[in-house]
Amino acid sequence: MNHKLFLAYWQKGLYLLFMAVLITGLVVSAKPVQGVFAASNASSDLKPMKVITIEALIDGRSWLILRKNTAQWYHLDFAAPGRHEFVNVPTIINGEEWFPVWPDVPDAENRDCQCYSSIFKGVKPGLHRNKPPVEINVLQGRGTVSIVEHPSKENNNALVIEFDDNPYGGPATYQIEIVFRSGGKP
Repeated sequence: MNHKLFLAYWQKGLYLLFMAVLITGLVVSAKPVQGVFAASNASSDLKPMKVITIEALIDGRSWLILRKNTAQWYHLDFAAPGRHEFVNVPTIINGEEWFPVWPDVPDAENRDCQCYSSIFKGVKPGLHRNKPPVEINVLQGRGTVSIVEHPSKENNNALVIEFDDNPYGGPATYQIEIVFRSGGKP
């Protein structure tokens, strides 16, 4: 093979390779720019989610009542939240410990008392509208967690969540997220 012919093919091949890399580089670099543009447009349409996290020691069945910026337990069956075997375990709301005060009747477990706890103030975000949460995510727990009542005029805009650990013996720690609709106040 002629040296000049080989050099010509080699230069042409190198040129084609260079062009292929250049074109590929432009296409690849163009994709993230489009992705960033698309993401920035999408993010202007999406509002941040509003989330309340709750963690509690549940033995039996209890309702957590959220109204405006407050929380309160209504206890139904077995030992009250945080009070199984006479301990005092806090309910944790958005990382803040709350030790509910109970009537302690007939004793400190408040077993089957059908009674209310003290009220916790400082729930954020507070409930101000009649819009229910999108969902309740159960992060930890063995029983069911469900919405008993959505906020309405009839219940003074209270969200009532039932923690039901009745089918199981002894207490369990439950952790949930209450995720509100995007946009505006919950």
